[in-house]
Amino acid sequence: DLVGAGGALVEGRSLVDVSGITFSAALGVIWEATDKLRIGASYQSQPGFGETEQEGELHFKFGNTPSDVSQIKFLQELPDITRIGATFNPNNKLELRFAADYTRWSVFKNQCLVDAENPNANCALDENGGATPDTEGVVVNILRNWNDTYGVRGGVSYWLDPKKELVAGLSYDSAAVPDETIDPSLMDMDKFVATLGGRFALAANILLNVSYTHVLYLEREVAVRERDAMGVQDAPPAPSTVPDHGG
Repeated sequence: DLVGAGGALVEGRSLVDVSGITFSAALGVIWEATDKLRIGASYQSQPGFGETEQEGELHFKFGNTPSDVSQIKFLQELPDITRIGATFNPNNKLELRFAADYTRWSVFKNQCLVDAENPNANCALDENGGATPDTEGVVVNILRNWNDTYGVRGGVSYWLDPKKELVAGLSYDSAAVPDETIDPSLMDMDKFVATLGGRFALAANILLNVSYTHVLYLEREVAVRERDAMGVQDAPPAPSTVPDHGG
């Protein structure tokens, strides 16, 4: 129910419009153990090598009140990723592939908006998202507290002849989002991904790649927050108080 009978807005809406530039680094190595076996590993650093900061505007409108615009900084910390992989060619018609990755999503604890016009603004919160004596200038914080994830992948290629390659693969990825902070904008669950396809050389300079990928998301159920004797839901403390996305 966004609009009343007279056409007036009856629900609030907010828009975060921020941008920024940051850097990261990557390092990798491939070892050709034999003519048939190659092993690789790589590391992708965190963007900004830790906490990143973006600046912009928060547009907020509540019901029939005029729109309000404020200057904000958006703070968050994204993960680094470690990957390993290997390929093995037992003969000239077959290639076997394996890969695995570990993503350190546990650093993604908060998405914090602070007042850009407050020189002392910071997002020094406790592990539950609550304010500490050092907290200052927080507009709102979205509590994440994600979990580290891992994925494993296996694949195979078979060449019918030098111009026709058949490809198949299967992978598994674990979920990063815990029940306590899941929301509709960032849904996640354990998943399997299966791929089947082929590559065909139609001419000297034309290669046709055809594949079908099916993603199977495992079922997940998230309970509604518990309520106390007065019927009040157990919500995160301010400034991380957000609606219950479990129901």
